[in-house]
Amino acid sequence: SFAQGQQQSLSVPATAAAPTVKLARVTQFQMEVAEPWKTQIRSAFKTSDTLLETSEASGGPESPTAKDKRAFDFNLQQQNVSWLILLDLAAYLEAYLPDLWSVIQSDGAGASALPDARKRIHDWLLGATMPPGLVTGLRPPGTFIDLRAPSPSMRAALKAIRAAGVSDKLEALQLNYDSSNTSDAGWPPFHFVLAGVEAATWAPVGPFTHLPALAAAQAGIPEPDPDAGPTPAAPTPAEQALQAAVDAAAQVDRLTSLVGLALDDTGDAAAPPLPFALQMKNAIKDTTNDPGWFVIRFVYTRRDCGPLHPPLVSPPTEPFQLAGFFDPDAPARPIRITLPLDTSPSGLRKFNKNTAFVLSDMLCGQVQRAKGLGFIDLVRQVLPWPLHKDLDVGSGSCQTSGGINIGMICSLSIPIITICALILLIIIVALLDFIFRWLPFFIICFPVPGLKGKK
Repeated sequence: SFAQGQQQSLSVPATAAAPTVKLARVTQFQMEVAEPWKTQIRSAFKTSDTLLETSEASGGPESPTAKDKRAFDFNLQQQNVSWLILLDLAAYLEAYLPDLWSVIQSDGAGASALPDARKRIHDWLLGATMPPGLVTGLRPPGTFIDLRAPSPSMRAALKAIRAAGVSDKLEALQLNYDSSNTSDAGWPPFHFVLAGVEAATWAPVGPFTHLPALAAAQAGIPEPDPDAGPTPAAPTPAEQALQAAVDAAAQVDRLTSLVGLALDDTGDAAAPPLPFALQMKNAIKDTTNDPGWFVIRFVYTRRDCGPLHPPLVSPPTEPFQLAGFFDPDAPARPIRITLPLDTSPSGLRKFNKNTAFVLSDMLCGQVQRAKGLGFIDLVRQVLPWPLHKDLDVGSGSCQTSGGINIGMICSLSIPIITICALILLIIIVALLDFIFRWLPFFIICFPVPGLKGKK
């Protein structure tokens, strides 16, 4: 069967592949560099808000020493992730902007010969530095000793992260970069945090503060119209803080757009496919206001009969629309999930534990760290001072026995997992009912006479 009028060639001109490849490369940059960096920026603003909370809002004053310790631990965590983002950014530039990467490796030699977009990226990387307050925030509280020398610029950090042996050691590390593991020889020999908090002031800072220097109009990002739309109501302090984090993270899009301008328009067979979410977004955009009406025509073909008996095409059916998965007028799709009947301990012990989870030595150690945490520990982690308590999860080392790393294969009972999933579902739905008010429409139960757990 064919949709009416679908008599077109499926071949695509070779020139049409270039924009798709370029879009795929820009999307790759967003997923590997831009979006993780945005998350770091938002985390820095959130941590700054918690450190700057007043005693009236948080229920009691927290000592500056304790805040400095929290800021220091947070900056070390951000440094751990920043090294990985810098490593991905360096690999991206080396693969898709090799002339720019060559200039970075040569400390700027030949920068004047770069195309305009690539030269602007280079100049921005050279000017993007860590603020002095963030450099201080990477020192242990109460000392004036740098754990590692701060990199003078983002360009220098990209070169340093790709130095011989640095990236390999970073990829091989199994520990977390925290106050108990800063002296490990495997960490890169420099500091460069993409988003952190300053010492003493606890303000969110980082190289992202240099992003507004990239002219938005030249980078292909339209400036917002200040006169467009109605005048919003005065935001609350919480809304202002949230908007500040959103605006700061959005500045990364300037660099993303500039990278898109710097990429070549030639096709690349090795370009990754567009993410499914992006493909869906494009499809929704292309079919906006399309009601989605279809007709079906049947074709009867006599094979090997030649032009004497051409294919016969039936008249079209009545126009119809395909029902969406959650269309209330569509037939309900029956889905049966069977739960165990005998849920007593004697009954549950009879079920085979035939679902295996394979845990590496690293994951095994991380699971062991999480075993000692309770619900109260997780809640106190997100509460403000004085109820706040940092999680104590150890150093993150893996299990060993006689110097040999040990993994695990854990065998679980699916019936018990299904029961737990059902109970958690009911609890979560009941909690979210305060927002959605959907509980009256969630579940309906029918009594089944004779359906007993035990004979």
